[in-house]
Amino acid sequence: MLSRMQTATIWDAIRELPSDDRPNQVRHAFDLVLLNLRQDTGEVLLTRDQLAERIGCAPKHVSTIMGTLEKMGVIRRERRKIEGMQGRGVAVYFINPHVHGTARWTSARHRPRKPGHPCNSNSSKGVRHDGPVRRTSSQKSRNPQGPP
Repeated sequence: MLSRMQTATIWDAIRELPSDDRPNQVRHAFDLVLLNLRQDTGEVLLTRDQLAERIGCAPKHVSTIMGTLEKMGVIRRERRKIEGMQGRGVAVYFINPHVHGTARWTSARHRPRKPGHPCNSNSSKGVRHDGPVRRTSSQKSRNPQGPP
């Protein structure tokens, strides 16, 4: 359903989530989704309670975790009415096979860090700068008052 590149991009996007969005649990849920899919429909074969048990959290937290994946455009949620059951119905999750090469973020909270950040997949040519930035002699001469 998803290509390797799409999966890797989603993993990167999850890693960029703020800590209050529980990125480790979101990653665990996404991995479980990938392992428990109906290949013909993209339906996630695990219920909310089964996901909660495997992740090790309360079912209400699974709703939040899956909501994060939904906001990122990775999954979609439908409600199925069950005869004799009150309420909106049981949540059924589906993978979005059309998630872009980069997962989309629908709010500022779910956007990755600034472009060029070493953890972003779109950073300039994957170059990571560790340590202090050194100025060349031509840069020093343009601003003699600045730090070396």
